[in-house]
Amino acid sequence: MPWRDESGRVSLGAVKTLLADVYLTSAGYPLQKTENFQLAANKAKEVIDSANYTIFDSYDDLHDRATKNTGEYIFMTQFAANIQSANWQPAILPYNLGISAYSAQTGGIFSTNEFANSYEVDDKRAEEKQFYFTSYSLEADRTDSVNLGAPYIFKHFDIQANEDSAQSDLNWCIYRYSDVLLMYAEAANEAEGAPSADAYGAVNEIRQRAEVPDLASLSQDDFRDAVRIERIHELSFENKTWYDMARWRKAYNPETNQLEDFVGHNFSYLPNKALTERELLFPIPTSEMQNNPNLTQNTGY
Repeated sequence: MPWRDESGRVSLGAVKTLLADVYLTSAGYPLQKTENFQLAANKAKEVIDSANYTIFDSYDDLHDRATKNTGEYIFMTQFAANIQSANWQPAILPYNLGISAYSAQTGGIFSTNEFANSYEVDDKRAEEKQFYFTSYSLEADRTDSVNLGAPYIFKHFDIQANEDSAQSDLNWCIYRYSDVLLMYAEAANEAEGAPSADAYGAVNEIRQRAEVPDLASLSQDDFRDAVRIERIHELSFENKTWYDMARWRKAYNPETNQLEDFVGHNFSYLPNKALTERELLFPIPTSEMQNNPNLTQNTGY
């Protein structure tokens, strides 16, 4: 099995990344198999030491159809325009504002202003048309533009599909190299009892691309929080954060730039709806409950 397979087939790098993720997840809540932090660090380090992956120089590469299965991308769900077009483009477009060749702009996925503003000062990811965008040219007249009213997701934005074909050729990333770097930094800090030079190197590689200062001289606890917040910012809107919060039992408050207890946390866009212990687990599907009467539904469902 090769370390990288640019055809999109599962590679050795993808398998080792998945193992690192499984070990890291099981080291957290609810299993708390803390011995697995070392196993997670080891597997992530194997991917790093393979030298088969690098982070992209530009955030534009994250949504360039020419970068499929290359560079930072370790494993992706495959899409192809006019065969099986990527189906998430309408969901990241502002509702009915006419910026796209897609006739359906559902506006279902966008950042809050509080989150977009929670990045550090001069963080390149927070600049216009890096991870987010707040204005765009009109589909009817590309010389004119419209304010979108909120930060929408540019890291997944297919420029050609939205401006021309309405057929997206972008793959959906399941694992990219920056995720591995952050897995390693988090796991190694827990396994070794303090952040090592290699752990700093892993997280700072991501921060250097974002053009923010390197982390340095932190305690184990402070490094833990810093890496977790880095995960939230770097992997935003990539289907990672909810699972991280569940295994940490911590949620991110963008207004304070701090992690707080998961249970009792309020999201700014859901006022008066605090998270409860129920949300730490998903419900067991009804079909499974019906097929196996010995199952007990998770508390609260």
